[in-house]
Amino acid sequence: MRKTYFTGFLILITCVCCSRFLDKEPTNEIPEEKAYLRFSDIETGLNGCYKCMLAVGYYGKNFILYPEIASDNMKINLARTTGSFQSVYLFTLGAASAEPKDLWNAGYEVIHCANQIIKALPGITDGTGDQRSSALGEALAIRALAHFDMVRAFAQPYDFTPDASHPGVPVMTENTTTLFPSRNTVAEVYTQVLNDLSRAEEIISSGGRNAPFTFSRTAVQALMARVFLYKKDWENAAKYAVLVIQAKGDTLLSRELFPVMWATEYEDKEDLLVLGFTSFDYLTTRSLGYQLLENGYGDIVATNDLYASMDENDIRKKLISHVNGVNYCLKYPGRNYTIGLDNIRVLRLSEMYLIAAEAMSEITGKEDSARYYLNKLRRARIEKVAGVTATGDSLKTLIMEERRRELAFEGHRLFDLLRRKQGVVRTDVLPGSPSTKPYGDDRLIMPIPQRELDANKNMTQNPGY
Repeated sequence: MRKTYFTGFLILITCVCCSRFLDKEPTNEIPEEKAYLRFSDIETGLNGCYKCMLAVGYYGKNFILYPEIASDNMKINLARTTGSFQSVYLFTLGAASAEPKDLWNAGYEVIHCANQIIKALPGITDGTGDQRSSALGEALAIRALAHFDMVRAFAQPYDFTPDASHPGVPVMTENTTTLFPSRNTVAEVYTQVLNDLSRAEEIISSGGRNAPFTFSRTAVQALMARVFLYKKDWENAAKYAVLVIQAKGDTLLSRELFPVMWATEYEDKEDLLVLGFTSFDYLTTRSLGYQLLENGYGDIVATNDLYASMDENDIRKKLISHVNGVNYCLKYPGRNYTIGLDNIRVLRLSEMYLIAAEAMSEITGKEDSARYYLNKLRRARIEKVAGVTATGDSLKTLIMEERRRELAFEGHRLFDLLRRKQGVVRTDVLPGSPSTKPYGDDRLIMPIPQRELDANKNMTQNPGY
């Protein structure tokens, strides 16, 4: 069944990409009382939220590449560099840098979009009650995802302090033109995220409006599994990961289909939440694919140690093109190989196998289950691979190594290292560049943008900036 993409004009109702999320007079925004009069307006607004996520500074490119470049998965291709992401690789981002500014603006604009819809829904009388409830669940899930992404980028991980009382990001559950919010603690951000997701799980429809291009109940549960994993709530992380696996039929793509999935519209067995560009709004030379492909800029490439970590019988190795010692990423070829016409896979089924394995490896008496989920994924990706029999810390290490291979170039690596209390150790490092950054280093999280500090008297900067 062909799914519907959301065209660019839909963002005009809700996604105005304000220069600051508390700007008092967003000049090109339709007033809320005029924007949401019918249920169809709510649907248009929700579609606009997803389009906001595809901003260059967010899932359109930068939020995917930042955790890969600021870790040990990717590096600058000096032979073809355009200058992009050098400050990320060198850990020299500043408060005036584009990457934190663009992510902050885009993330809080998504939250702004979702808050508009949540506020407007009680006044909508058409559409069925189930449709309105499901739309509310969808908006709550969108808001939760954006808050979660912001706290991952701009704050130290959940257990950096024993009670997660260290600074997080502002929690915005309503739009305001008068308040200057201070930073909530990381614990408070996670509480809001999980509250939104728990409510969303109750009321969103099982199939969503247009899954996997919109949230469904299964996608909400997948995001809950991820959030609980970051919180090290192992029981709930395992519970929700298994719920998703069961809902999808406990099947993974074959080795034959996995490499070509990345150029397809979507893959029902694998995809849980996908953000898709259209031929009207894709980013062409500013796109993720163009940045990475050999026939694009090709100036951000995979590290040699990541490439070497993949067995020759590992189908995932086909998603790296090794040319004259340079490793070009092939995960973003564009639909039907149109460069830039990318589908950004926010949540995939294989991540749920990894979450189940990791969480169960931390629960007493669950190592057999951890090995089961790890081996299921490995056998789907690696031909004639032997089953893992490791226990204890060796098993946990194998799970993290598998996670690195499976989710490479999808925006996870730095965050995975930090939540496991690990720093960055680069074995394939460019001359004159940092080879290590220890856990807890100030430069392993982004600075609060200077523009936000200037505009908000209650905002505080991260240490080290």
